[in-house]
Amino acid sequence: MNENIKRIADATNFTIADSPIWCLKVEEFAQAIAQECANISDQAEPYKAYERIIKHFGVDNGHS
Repeated sequence: MNENIKRIADATNFTIADSPIWCLKVEEFAQAIAQECANISDQAEPYKAYERIIKHFGVDNGHS
């Protein structure tokens, strides 16, 4: 599993089971989110990717 995925899981107290299938599914999910973010940022005006990604996923970033 990608070290960045593990780091984010640890930072959010998300427990990744030792099951290889579970780890694969979590990694596939994280990769899908990363791809979605990349697609959004590719369409954004310069310096607007952050706002577009936050809005796309409905994340409350405390700056509303």
